[in-house]
Amino acid sequence: GLLGGRFALRGSAVLVDGQALVLAGSSGSGKSALAATLMRSGSPVLADGYVFVDAGTPPMVRVTSTKLGLWPDTVKALGMDNTGGELVRPGLAKRAFAIRPPGAGTHFPVRKLVLLSIGAPLAGHGASVEPRSLDLPAATRAIASLGYLGQAIAPLGMSGDHFRWLMSLVSLRPVELCRRGGDIDDSLKALARVVLDE
Repeated sequence: GLLGGRFALRGSAVLVDGQALVLAGSSGSGKSALAATLMRSGSPVLADGYVFVDAGTPPMVRVTSTKLGLWPDTVKALGMDNTGGELVRPGLAKRAFAIRPPGAGTHFPVRKLVLLSIGAPLAGHGASVEPRSLDLPAATRAIASLGYLGQAIAPLGMSGDHFRWLMSLVSLRPVELCRRGGDIDDSLKALARVVLDE
């Protein structure tokens, strides 16, 4: 998407060993929940909701968030106090929790781009995570679909810049992680292990 002259992905980002780990996915795929899990393991959250990524070699993530939005089931699974956050908006159970990012406006190189998805549970299995490598066309389509306000790109005459941005992200060879089954606590632990070990 296009915000403030920059393109952004729907997702979250955390800092791991001085580099940004970008977690992108559609609504409900677990981006913020996984970011919160990694934060509790010592990886500060850089962005949540959307991640500003500047094209380049390597692409760079800008620190933008001071709050992390979480649903009640995630808050409970992480052992957090549900009353500690403020309601995102009336009638919505999601709460925004204050976080301490490492310096607003700071940039960090992207270490890895992970695309999160949810699949049907496998019979007889608990929580599992399936890593899937994506070929160039699949990676391009997936990243384009997760751009923030993507439909506004062409009318604003930004198609060429958007294509260069897409290609800089595709060059990271994103990995798709498909989460299947299990309760949220087990799922988050399984995702965190795979994300940090790959």
